[in-house]
Amino acid sequence: MQTPRSADDRSSVPGLALKVPGLALKVLDRPAFSPRDCRAEHRGEAAYEWSLSLNRKEPQDRRTADWEVRKACYWDLFSGGCGYTYGFRCVTVWCRQGKSLKYGASVPCYDSLDAPGSFQVAYAHQLLGSRPFLNRIPDPTLLGDDVGQGLEHAVATRDVPATYVLVYLPTGRPITVKLGFFGGAPLRVTWFNPRDGKRTPSDQWVCCQGSSLRAAEQRRWPRLGADLGEAERFLGLHA
Repeated sequence: MQTPRSADDRSSVPGLALKVPGLALKVLDRPAFSPRDCRAEHRGEAAYEWSLSLNRKEPQDRRTADWEVRKACYWDLFSGGCGYTYGFRCVTVWCRQGKSLKYGASVPCYDSLDAPGSFQVAYAHQLLGSRPFLNRIPDPTLLGDDVGQGLEHAVATRDVPATYVLVYLPTGRPITVKLGFFGGAPLRVTWFNPRDGKRTPSDQWVCCQGSSLRAAEQRRWPRLGADLGEAERFLGLHA
């Protein structure tokens, strides 16, 4: 894939700039995804798990939860990114026993290898790896004006032949998905828990309304990590 030659070149790609606190993210629209113009972008550094907050507008003793790691990961991968780098604060600085280092690193790095986020980013790899990679595109038009703002921002991705769509809902708020691209084919609907990789039948949480599907608010996942992430999940639609 072609990479941008300059900052000006990258900014010339048509797309939608998202106003998400602490995150510079650009969702490319479908005209940008042509063989000539497609660019590979990799998220090198996002939220390090268990790091003290780097946002000066937040309490400086607040630590980054695994939900924030997942949220950044799926925002990136579902919006056109081709990769994501996971990090745990104490591992990035090779913290040793008895040390207290920058941004709250105080746990020995070898005791940090089994952090929740380190397993959960693997579930993202398994989910996206279960489908062909090169024909998958971001498609915010599936959500219309229902994408949400800030931390509630939802993202959708699908394959070019329109055989499936995945929607990431970081806070579990109600969402409407447009179904017209399925062409009236019967649908199988599944919830995917990004905490443990498990799939759950979703008949009781969705309502088909003509050419759209309404996913009701859902808070049945066990409470883990940040409060905002207690209802986080995926909606998977398969023709």
